[in-house]
Amino acid sequence: MQDLELKTITPTSAEEASAILRAAWEKNLAINIQGGGTRQYIGNLSTVKPTITLSTLKLNKLIAYEPSDLTITLQAGARWSEVKKILTERGQWIPLDITELPDSTVGGVVATNVSGPKRLLYGTLRDLVIGCEFVLADGSLGHNGGRVVKNVTGYDLHKLLIGSLGTLGLLTEVTFKVLPLPQASRWFIAHFSSYEKALETARKLARSNNSPSALELIAESSSKVALYGAADGVEVAVISQIENMVALCKANGAAEVNLVTESAEAHATWEKLRNLSQGYTVNLRFSVLPLDIPLAWKLASKIAGQLEMSAELQARAGTGLVYLYGDLEEEQFKDAAELIEQARSQIQARGGSLVLEKAPDGLKKLVEVWGNPGGTNSLTSMQVLKNSLDSKGLLNPGKFLKGL
Repeated sequence: MQDLELKTITPTSAEEASAILRAAWEKNLAINIQGGGTRQYIGNLSTVKPTITLSTLKLNKLIAYEPSDLTITLQAGARWSEVKKILTERGQWIPLDITELPDSTVGGVVATNVSGPKRLLYGTLRDLVIGCEFVLADGSLGHNGGRVVKNVTGYDLHKLLIGSLGTLGLLTEVTFKVLPLPQASRWFIAHFSSYEKALETARKLARSNNSPSALELIAESSSKVALYGAADGVEVAVISQIENMVALCKANGAAEVNLVTESAEAHATWEKLRNLSQGYTVNLRFSVLPLDIPLAWKLASKIAGQLEMSAELQARAGTGLVYLYGDLEEEQFKDAAELIEQARSQIQARGGSLVLEKAPDGLKKLVEVWGNPGGTNSLTSMQVLKNSLDSKGLLNPGKFLKGL
């Protein structure tokens, strides 16, 4: 085996990646696992500077695609944009409307557990990944799940790797469930004089007989909020659902409702909502019960107001996620850290979490990125899991919860 230190290595097979990790394990060398590098900002600052970067970019093959079985298997370094092209040609997609980043890879998307506005209808990666191949820190090569949708044997170990930021193992291959592209997709935009009224309406829509694919709240000013709603599916059903949802918005006090029915305009609306964070240096994510969205919205507004941020405030009204995107100057970091911790204490007291998804290193040095979601027992369980899979702490050291 070649000298591994201070190297960027791009294996071309799972077996080669296994040999590299085994050699690094024997030498106690910390490893940075990386795909396209588009989401390296997520997580804590590493506690140990890795001596190896293991890139998956040459693990980029299409392993199997069975359109009739609604599954696709790809190596982790496959570009997400290329996967979309392959599926679109057959009228299918992986229903994960993530932020469009040209260099995003399959492994990076899974390792960071990203999702978009339409998770309300289609779910998240934990609903879409049905199997994977992986390499553990000591070089052990493993498989979990399968390449068919009805795979129910054994533990769902692959779900542990979703969102683990490469701290539990290296993904080398992933199998997804795919769906037919919707025949039609339509949006409406309802404008309200307060977020309370907009949120109340979104809740009524979520509980109605309609099946919205997305319900997004976007702050238009300190008092005005726009509710974006979408429906996907067979065209006649989509038209009916949109009409029903628009009527409900008007009955609930919307000052104005605009229909977005042309496909190009609808796509542009979708693009705006899933890419709203782009260009900002600070991203905060509040994860709460839908009942606590008003609290998260109020706290996010307070942070933006007190720091006088040029910011965007967005809420996934059906799933309990609230996002604050903005920019900060270095002299604001200390005040920002205090406000984040104050908000976090209130959110965690309600069983939620506040995560600093993206931030300059200077702010990360002042505030824990992840907080303490799940409480002490959850952290203990995570530590036990980490120790069982990577007892030396060599994979992406320190990026996850409490330095895992």
